[in-house]
Amino acid sequence: MKTSEALLQSKYWKKNHGIDHVLLDTEYSIRESGQQKTKLTGRMLQIMRNITVGHHVNMPFVEHNLGNGYNYGKMANWKCNVVVPMVDKAPEVVGSEVVGPEVVGPDSGGSLKNRMNEVDDYFTYKNFKKRPIDLFFMGQWDERDGYKLRYIYEQFFKNQHNTSALTRSKIRYLYATTTGMKTETLPSCNLNTCFETNCLCKIRETDKHEYPKMLSNSKYSLCFYGDNPTSSRIYDALASHTIPIFISDQLFTDGLAFIQKIPWRDFSYVIPVQSSFEEIERQIIGILGESWEKKSRKFQLMKRWREEVSWSLFPENVAHNFVGEAYDRCVEPFLV
Repeated sequence: MKTSEALLQSKYWKKNHGIDHVLLDTEYSIRESGQQKTKLTGRMLQIMRNITVGHHVNMPFVEHNLGNGYNYGKMANWKCNVVVPMVDKAPEVVGSEVVGPEVVGPDSGGSLKNRMNEVDDYFTYKNFKKRPIDLFFMGQWDERDGYKLRYIYEQFFKNQHNTSALTRSKIRYLYATTTGMKTETLPSCNLNTCFETNCLCKIRETDKHEYPKMLSNSKYSLCFYGDNPTSSRIYDALASHTIPIFISDQLFTDGLAFIQKIPWRDFSYVIPVQSSFEEIERQIIGILGESWEKKSRKFQLMKRWREEVSWSLFPENVAHNFVGEAYDRCVEPFLV
């Protein structure tokens, strides 16, 4: 609320009634301070009406928040969307252990540059080759459309047996769900055993903080689309130097940040959403079975380009990329 009041009173806003402003939002719904998923009324609605360019990753929010007849098409100054990276859970390296930022805390000490150096020293390609988990997923699933795909993959891994091609390929996987439908049929995870054997299990509440550690011990991460074509797990994977495998048909058209600049296809893989179990198996075996030369190239490119999308480690790069793409795509073409 204070932010919107200050913006509306600023001389910069008053100069052109906000039409030369940019709205940057990385949350699922625009919120006023202290409120959850608030209706966009009053001051915030005035800002939305006059904005020049913006992006909100969860498109249905328009109907919810602008229910009194406003949408992108009716907002005269809203020219186009720029996809913004979600905030990543960048791991921290403490000694020889990887832990999550929520474990270390914001006052852990050390400069951002020192943190980046520690992460880069730990996440080398040599260490990548030694990671014990080949394929990783940890996350929630429920009855929302975007989450049902996670249940399909759960059934895929349930169908694996001693004579299946995936098992014969000696691919080690960790596929763990938290809350949701039918998870009672899965055993509780004992994550310490997942470094040595395949795990299909249910995450206990007390184990959720192990997410960054387990991700950082994995070579590839399954990144399903969620409520929208993208996923926060994409950026978690890059921060942990884990190669992402996208399961989303609209990701390259609607879900990836700065796609004009970043060669996403060069350091990621895609499995089509409508894939049979046989096709999923074939794709996974093909991806994980590529030569170490190709894996090395993917790893090095991923390490290079993660610097352009990580809010936690390279916020100045993300801001620069957003402003640049907003101008190139949403301002310059409309200059008279």
